Order: sequence, then structure tokens, then C-alpha cells
Amino acid sequence: MQYAHLCIALLGLGLSACGGGSGDSDPVAPIETQFELQVKVSGNPGPVQFQWQGQPYSVSADQTLRTRQGSTLTEPSGYVMPAGQSCEILYTKLSSLTASLQLTCRVLQQYTLQLEATGNPTPLTFRWLGQPYQLNQQLTLTQHAERYEAPSDWAFPPNHQCQSTQTQDTAHSYRIHWTCAPGQLSLKLPQTLPYPASLKHRNKIIQVQAATTLMLDHTEPAGTLELMGSAGPQHCTLQAQNPQLWQLQCQEFALVYGRATPQHTAALQLLQADGKTVELDTRPAPDTGLLSVDQQLYYLQADGLRQLNATNGRYDRSTLLVADAIGMALAERPTASPQLLALTAKTLYRLEQGQFARLRDTPGTPFQAPLYGGLDRVSWLSQPEPDKPLSLWQRVASEQNRFASAPAGRRSAAIGAVVSPDPLDLSTGGTTEQLIWPSWDKQELVLDYLASSKVEMTRLPASQSPTLWQTAPHTWLITRLSNGQIEQYRYNKTQGFFWQSVQPSNANWLAGSEQILAAGQMTDGMVTLTTLLRYPADPLLGALQQASHSNQPFELAAARTGRSGETGLAPKLARAGWLLLYQAGTVWLSNGTLLFRLSDQISREQYQQWQLLSVGNTLAVVRDHQQLLLPVPLR
Repeated sequence: MQYAHLCIALLGLGLSACGGGSGDSDPVAPIETQFELQVKVSGNPGPVQFQWQGQPYSVSADQTLRTRQGSTLTEPSGYVMPAGQSCEILYTKLSSLTASLQLTCRVLQQYTLQLEATGNPTPLTFRWLGQPYQLNQQLTLTQHAERYEAPSDWAFPPNHQCQSTQTQDTAHSYRIHWTCAPGQLSLKLPQTLPYPASLKHRNKIIQVQAATTLMLDHTEPAGTLELMGSAGPQHCTLQAQNPQLWQLQCQEFALVYGRATPQHTAALQLLQADGKTVELDTRPAPDTGLLSVDQQLYYLQADGLRQLNATNGRYDRSTLLVADAIGMALAERPTASPQLLALTAKTLYRLEQGQFARLRDTPGTPFQAPLYGGLDRVSWLSQPEPDKPLSLWQRVASEQNRFASAPAGRRSAAIGAVVSPDPLDLSTGGTTEQLIWPSWDKQELVLDYLASSKVEMTRLPASQSPTLWQTAPHTWLITRLSNGQIEQYRYNKTQGFFWQSVQPSNANWLAGSEQILAAGQMTDGMVTLTTLLRYPADPLLGALQQASHSNQPFELAAARTGRSGETGLAPKLARAGWLLLYQAGTVWLSNGTLLFRLSDQISREQYQQWQLLSVGNTLAVVRDHQQLLLPVPLR
């Protein structure tokens, strides 16, 4: 009977036969799986829509859903909640065939947002409560939410600045008004630049250097900034932070030859304070440094005068402009840009509108390096052959073709022509500049006054340690040691030429570097400093001694600048008013006010091998006794 009941049941299900005994029969179809979802709803919402087991459903009250769709039980998805309501969803799997779904719903608050915009040429775009919108002039929006959220992700018309005011009309109603106007271009300099930089904006050239945020004119139509160049050696980066805000940063570099690390090979390179370098050449360059004229940089190389070239504000290559140049210098002019001149053994050239024009050819005697710059003039030398008398040549920049030569009869030049700060009185009335040429005749420094002819003024024995002391840019005083005094060579109408005492001194060595004057006792190639002055006579040594936190004296190498066989006028370990000093094993760099410790545990012999290669506005570079380059930030 049980079997017959089963058969009836199977037949009732529409199966084809029951069969019996061991006889053959048709296969029995499998029973289909039924899945069940028990849905409970609270909060009296409207219909909640979702997908389950591949079918759509809509429920608003408790109910049990059953289906034979699918092969496995899956979680509902694709919910669409009733308008203005939020529902928490809790899904629980009870077995492989059964699950429960708890929907707890609550009514959301409706918020109204009214928006207005003026002055905007194109729509403002934004998002509010997850939805994107565009605002032209006026727009009213309503949204249901648990709480009010301000619009976000605003995007404004290019080159415009927009200001907003927000007010709350009621507990659930808000208003935002935007006022737009063409934006101003801002240029930010986070820190003072080493040298002035030139930027181009709307066909105007702007010079900047000080740390500031500079507001430029309105930027409609769109305005941009272009970096044109710098008045000194610096790599610059100009970046747009956004269409209205640009930022300019620059780092000084020095043109030096050597090895940055023991692993590097020696190279001519552009070295920064952070040690980053750009290699230009494997050949060394003459020790002349870089000259800047009209936002361009020039230097001397073995093959001639070259111009540094930049890519996007960073210098990385050079171009040969004057082949076989042996000298270059600037003729400074009071009311105009300086003139750059270049010298070869045969010709003097001047830079004119980016090209070098020939000015003067040698009359047969080869010209000699270097070319000396000065105020409104340059000077240089010619010599038929070694140990023959020198001639001094000058070119005055303010007069297009004025040249003057002074046959010197001297064997060695200390420097080119220099200008004294004391003008000479003329018998016809008025004054004229006092132009002096210091040159060596054996062991005497001869001072020649240069006018229409050369007139010998006086001779100073080398034992008086004669030197030059700068009083101001381009003017110098001849200074010496004599009779226990530091003296300087002066002139006035009443006394004529005379020696004026600066201060008493027991020194036997004296040398100047620009406005710094150093004096002391020389022994075995080293000078123990007893005096350090800044013009006119400001004492510096006491403050430096305190800054070093040591009572050991400062020393300076006694060697002077100058070519072989000459006695120079400036210390060899000095440049541009900075000195490499030695103090009980420590090497310092100082300009008389600032003091930078470079290295310790250095012997005097090692110290005397050091070189001060370059001094700029914010960077100096030293080469130590191991021939390694040491960049020194000066700020």
C-alpha cells in the first residue's frame, strides 16, 4: 500500500509510470528545490523593491517569498527604497534553502537648497547629496536626507574667482549665492631668490626677487607667465598651482671644475648647494667664473667664450660664441646695461644685440689675458714676448671708439687700471677721475697715473705689503704698511697726494679682498691675523673670535694671487670679500661677519692646498686638499 501510495502520488505529479518488481522502467525526474525568504517590514514604508533569485519583488509588509528559481540561495540586491525614506537592511541566512530579511524604515527630512550665481560666463558644477548638478543663474533643489550637507566638488569658470555667501532660511531650507569675477593672477615666491628673475606676463616684463605673493592684473582672457631669464646663476622652476596661482623657486649654482664625490671624475659642472650637479665638460675652465649680461650667462672655456643655455629655467648646455677667447670682462655703466667684452690674442670684441662685434685688432704685439673690467672701461695688456716691457690698453665704454694705450716698460702687471675714490682737481677748473695702474718693477710696486700719457706717481717696496682696498664698487685705495701704521694713498686739493693713517699695526703682512682688509704676522707661509677691517675701518676680528667659541687665533695662508713670478695684491685664499681661515685644525669661511665651519682636524699643510673657487649671493664652493668640491650655503 505504501508503494501504491507513492505511485499514485507520482502519477498525480504527472510522471509517466511507476513500474514494479525488477522489470525495466522510465527514470524518475528529480524534485525541484524551493527557496524561502521570510521578509519582515517595520516603519510603515511604501513599497521596497529589490531583486531576489533573479526575480523582482516589491514588499511593504511582512510576507514570505518562495521560489524555485536558481540553483543556490542568494542575498537580495538592487534595493530601491520608498521616496523620502531610509531603510536599514538585515539579511540572515538560516539554512541552505531559507533566509530572513529585516527592513527597518524611517521617514527622512526633506531639505530645500536655493542657489544663485552672478558674473559667471559658464555654469558652475557641483555635487549635492551624491548627485551632480549645474548652476547657471538660479536653481532650486529638494532632497531627502538624514541631515543637511553642503554642496561639494565645486568647479568654477576658468580664470575666474568666485565668492559665496550661505544663509539658512528655515530649519530645513538653505540658500547659497555665488559672485564670480575674472580672477587675478598671483605669483608666489616662497623665499627670496638668489638673483632677480624676469617673467613675461601680457607682453610685460616683471622683475622679482623678494619673497612675496605678487598680485598681477585680471586674467581674462587667460593669462600665463613665462620665465625669461635671471640676473645671475640660478636654476628656476615656474609652476602653475592652479590657473590663478603660480609659484617661482630658484636655486643658485656655481660653475666649478673638480669632483663632487670621490667616485666622480673631475668635470666642469654647475654645482648647487644641495650637491646636485650638471656636468658640462671634462676640460677645466680658466678661473674667471660666470658673467651675467641682459639675463644671459657667459664663461671662458679652453676653446673660447661660451654662453650657458637653459631649458625651462634650468641650465644644461653651452654654445661657443668667440673662438680662442682668452679673456672676458664687463664695462659697468652708471646709466645703462653693462657691456660684455671678449679678448683674443689678436682682437677685442664687444657683445652687441646677441652678436660679438670686432672693436680693435692688435698692432702686432699679442694681447694678453686677463681682461680687466671696471667702471665705464676695460683694460688689458700686450707684450711682444716674455720678459719684454708690457703695454696697457684701455677702452672707454661710453665713447664708441676711444682707445688709449700706455707703454709701461714694466715686466709684470699687478692688475689692470683702477679708479681712486679721490678725483683730481684740474688747473682749468673742475675735476677728473684718478686712474692708476699698479705694476711691478722687480720688487717695487709702481703706481702710474694714466691720462693722455703715463706719469709715474710713486714706488712701493714689496716689504710694505702693498694691496688694494675697495671703498665702493669700482673704486680702490692703494694701502700699505709703513712705520707701524696701516696707511692709504689719498689726494685732496690742499695736500695733493699723501699717505693717510688708518690705524697703528705691528703687522708685517697686509692684503685686501674687496672691502675686507686683513693684516698680521707672517711666519712659514701662514699669517696670524691681528687685524681684520671692513672699509672704512670697522673692526671685525673680535666678533669673529667670539663666534668661533675658541681663543685660538685665526690664521690665513700668506700666498697671494698672481701668475708665476708675480707678487699679487690679494690673498690667494680670498674671493669677493670672503676668506678661508684656519684656526687650530678647523677651516672656516668668513666675510668678517658670517662664519661657516667647513672642516676639522686639518693640518696647516692640508689647509694651504684648499681653494675658494666661487662666491655668489647664496652659495660658495671650496675645493679641499683631497680635490673634492664642497658647496657652502651662505644663508
